[in-house]
Amino acid sequence: MKFSLQKILRVLIPVVLLGIIGNVVFTAYSSRENLLEVIQRFNSAYFFAGILLTFLPWLGHILRLKIWGPFIGNPLSNRDCLRIAIAQDLGGAVTPTVIGGTPIKYGLLVKKGFSHANAGIMITLQFLEDLVFLNLSLPIAFIAMGGFENTLVKGIYEDIKSHWLLIAAIVSIGVMLIFLAKKLYKNYRNESAPSKESKLKLGFREFIETLKFVLSRGKLRFLISSTIMILEWSSRFAIPIVLASAMGILVDPFEIFFLHWLIWFSMLFTPTPGATGGAEGIFYYLFINFIPENLIGILITGWRFLSYYLLTLTGAVVLQVIGVVDRD
Repeated sequence: MKFSLQKILRVLIPVVLLGIIGNVVFTAYSSRENLLEVIQRFNSAYFFAGILLTFLPWLGHILRLKIWGPFIGNPLSNRDCLRIAIAQDLGGAVTPTVIGGTPIKYGLLVKKGFSHANAGIMITLQFLEDLVFLNLSLPIAFIAMGGFENTLVKGIYEDIKSHWLLIAAIVSIGVMLIFLAKKLYKNYRNESAPSKESKLKLGFREFIETLKFVLSRGKLRFLISSTIMILEWSSRFAIPIVLASAMGILVDPFEIFFLHWLIWFSMLFTPTPGATGGAEGIFYYLFINFIPENLIGILITGWRFLSYYLLTLTGAVVLQVIGVVDRD
């Protein structure tokens, strides 16, 4: 799998520019207050906390690579771990959310000496760690906010019941677009996969043997790595909470967490790069009943700036400086 930073930037720059312009226009249109006055009222401590939360997932990703690399037999340098963490995010920024940057991570692991099977193990471990968070976080947030007695849950249920046909149509279109996107990006897998059937069989056997080894001797590492993954996801989901607090908006953190989970899930069905446009629309629809209408545009812009634009632009600059791979 070949990673081309220049190709990524050619897609990323116009997407970011259009997204920023769209967010600024929407903020100016939806806000009935003087934007400069709102910005001046911002609590800078919360805003800088949001910036910290933005970049914490990189640190978590590096730590997880440092945990699993030596265990599988391919230790990675700190610089290579940083490259992989950033490259995966950049890949996700220019592809639909359901595709993400996983193919790029796979290719870079192979480039750094991982066999195809071991690179597959690393991807599988990340997937399992994701599942730990996703399966734990939603029930915990749901119970903490009062379950089915919560007015938010009741409102979402009523919306789904009254608009089930429209939602079914959107989900169906989204599923079709996902299959189309996967077909368009299947060259990622084809470029990385061994070409001969015998190599495929050998790689599959190696994958199974390594997975058995991980399951038998890597339980503690998996627990630690999953805990780090939980902190990574929690950092992402906490960004709207700290931004709302920065503007003096009182919110229930569990409700915001629950809503962000729904946003992330909905973004999987958005076919645009980085879910641009769709993410903002979903955020507005879900948050409009909890955030003052004159401030929601500012919150959306701040959320996307920290969680997407700042992250991807900083990542592009860092990779431009340190390079995607070492120059031999």
